[in-house]
Amino acid sequence: MKLHRRIDGSSWSTELRCYWLSWKVIGRFALVLDLSEDNCCDMQGAIKVAKILMPKVIVIITKSGGDIDTVYYKMWNEKRERWRVLDYNKQQMMEERSVKNEREQLPLRQIPDDSRY
Repeated sequence: MKLHRRIDGSSWSTELRCYWLSWKVIGRFALVLDLSEDNCCDMQGAIKVAKILMPKVIVIITKSGGDIDTVYYKMWNEKRERWRVLDYNKQQMMEERSVKNEREQLPLRQIPDDSRY
């Protein structure tokens, strides 16, 4: 097996179909997969590798370039496990940060009653 390594230290994975940096345990049933910037992985590949690393994994978070990219989480439906995905994007994260910053700058009585807050 040939290992293709890049300058940033990431390695190519045929299972994940991307360049990855590391796997980290962040809880009893949760893992984080750090990817090189502008990389995304194959969902089924990430689930397969995560189950090898942690057989009872429930949550897999992928980060690309340090930012959250996707969250995979396991659900059970009719006695079968089903994996779902939440996609994050940089625009959404920037809007969330902007809303948080706006809220922190307002005195309490001036905070608008808005579902974004």
